[in-house]
Amino acid sequence: MNMKLMVLAAMSFCVFAKTSLAADTVELDNIQTDKTQKIYEEARPRKRTVVAPVTQSNTRRIHQHSLSLGLGQIFVLGSFEKYGADKMVVDLFYEYSASYSFDLVLNAHWSSHEKDNNRLFLRGYALNIKSRIWNYDSFSPYIMGGLGIYNPQVKTAGETSKSEYVFGINGGMGAELQLNNHYSVGFLGYLHMPFNKSSDNTPDVKGSYFKLLLMGKYTF
Repeated sequence: MNMKLMVLAAMSFCVFAKTSLAADTVELDNIQTDKTQKIYEEARPRKRTVVAPVTQSNTRRIHQHSLSLGLGQIFVLGSFEKYGADKMVVDLFYEYSASYSFDLVLNAHWSSHEKDNNRLFLRGYALNIKSRIWNYDSFSPYIMGGLGIYNPQVKTAGETSKSEYVFGINGGMGAELQLNNHYSVGFLGYLHMPFNKSSDNTPDVKGSYFKLLLMGKYTF
């Protein structure tokens, strides 16, 4: 009887030991699997979001200086039409980008016009504030206006008006395409209206003139 009990006890112990060993093996396998998965996830290359850099060619910079040349046609208006004809002209501009919306523009121009036996001289220096209406990518339509000093002078067969400067107003509208950080192209319609200049002994000098210009600008 004692021998049977001992055999049963031994068999029970073996079954218990086998069950515990199987459970420990399963748990060890699970731990090993978790470690392997963690190592795999750490070693696997992660997806990175790549942000495209902003190209400087499409970005407007401020506090920059620019020189521009305008090439186009001048149309003399009012009394100026009696003394001179329309012609091709070249204008010189200086610009300073004060902010993202406003620029300071200085303009200087000289031209001489002939018609019949008369001659018309136009000289002017203008200061303008240029306002960009909006910026669409590299394209910017704008308006500008300001004041200037002018010295229109006429010369006829027998008389020449006095050379003196008068005040005047001016304004324009145009558009600009920025090619890169340094170069831009565009067009400009530009109206100048000097105040009347009259004298008792010489012809009255009064009128205005309009320019339609192709613009080329270099920024530095």
